[in-house]
Amino acid sequence: MKTRLLLLVSVILLLTTCSRCPEAIVLDNGPLPDEAMQYVPYRNGQSLLFRHSHNMEVRFDVFQVKYQQTTSCAECCKYNVRYETNRTELNPNYPLFNIALEISNIDTSFFYFTANVGNSAFTIPTNGPDQPDAERLDSALVDSVWYYDVYILGTSGGYQGEEVIYADTIFYNYTDGIIKIIMSNEEYYELAKE
Repeated sequence: MKTRLLLLVSVILLLTTCSRCPEAIVLDNGPLPDEAMQYVPYRNGQSLLFRHSHNMEVRFDVFQVKYQQTTSCAECCKYNVRYETNRTELNPNYPLFNIALEISNIDTSFFYFTANVGNSAFTIPTNGPDQPDAERLDSALVDSVWYYDVYILGTSGGYQGEEVIYADTIFYNYTDGIIKIIMSNEEYYELAKE
């Protein structure tokens, strides 16, 4: 009994006398520069029409918000970074997948830009060194419209879970945004110019 009590007291002393992590220094990257929005062609209140490969039309309404975030660590970190993110949501008028694009200045040397289509994640190239190897086309014909400087992006992650059908590939350019979504069953949605 004495050994257990001594062991318990020793553990409590060890836990209470361990040095805590020093408070992390917060590096503030400031607001997201206006130049970041050159990669996001959508504007708050805008409405977009996409046409499914079986001629169903789905309208997406654009909603944008900016907010600040701060990185954090599970263990001791010397630095945390405060940065700003612009979140652009494309919300459908039909029960389908939502689309969310987020661009941030978490790194000051480039803008980190992702798109989530349903549960699929895509990384959109900006000007950084750690950008995805994306196929880039000079031009692409989508729904009888020519688009220029188009990136073809495969899913870079996400959680499909039990979903049988998910967004597998998107076509994206900085002028029009997402112009085509190819699903895992080869069906697709194309931006319809009105």
